[in-house]
Amino acid sequence: MLLPLHQKSILGNLYGSISTHVDIPRLVNLAMKEDLKLDKLISKKFKLEQINDVADAMVKRQIQGRWVCSWD
Repeated sequence: MLLPLHQKSILGNLYGSISTHVDIPRLVNLAMKEDLKLDKLISKKFKLEQINDVADAMVKRQIQGRWVCSWD
């Protein structure tokens, strides 16, 4: 690697640049008031009984978007 020769460095972070104690409760409050439209982010919902089929689809890279498991 030539990173040290070019005075380059690799930086990482956890949770991006959010403040978890401030931003997570704020996002939860927005979701509870329905000001944060989480339903628009979900591509498909499936039941727990279908989890094996969903896992197979993930292995085959057939899952697109965000899928949510329904527990009821």
